Amino acid sequence: MLLVPGSLALNTVFRGATLPVIGEASPAAATVEPGGLGAVSAIAAARAGATVHLLAVTGDDPAGAQAVKLLGREPLVTTLHCLADVLTGSSATFLDDGGDFLHAWAPAANTLLTRQHVPAPVLEGASTLLCHLDSNQQTTHAVMRDARSRGARTILHLSPIAR
Repeated sequence: MLLVPGSLALNTVFRGATLPVIGEASPAAATVEPGGLGAVSAIAAARAGATVHLLAVTGDDPAGAQAVKLLGREPLVTTLHCLADVLTGSSATFLDDGGDFLHAWAPAANTLLTRQHVPAPVLEGASTLLCHLDSNQQTTHAVMRDARSRGARTILHLSPIAR
């Protein structure tokens, strides 16, 4: 089983002919989708046929409820922790017809993912662990260390890279 302890956001995707430039409003079609590198990676692997378990945190806000609902449509197992008085991660992606994009993201609850949010039985069932750098990095390192000590393959996707 592939375990992805990672980020979850509610992502609004704007698709249009061109990207907006500073000071310009560009017409676009909009959709709302699960976002965050953890969720996006987990969904892609599950759609490709892998057995996937996504572990993430949300806030107790409408965005968190909507993200959970959207994840329920995907072929993966989730363990989601709803944190009180915290906002769910959110993002916006602007995508043009040529495939170029702009992306902005607010990690919010994702920074509060802790080692305690990763139950031992879930970690023990993982043959592979996939982590990213957009969640709490101390938690990422601790979970990777624990998974490796249990014999799991560990993969760290070095994104996003801080400048």
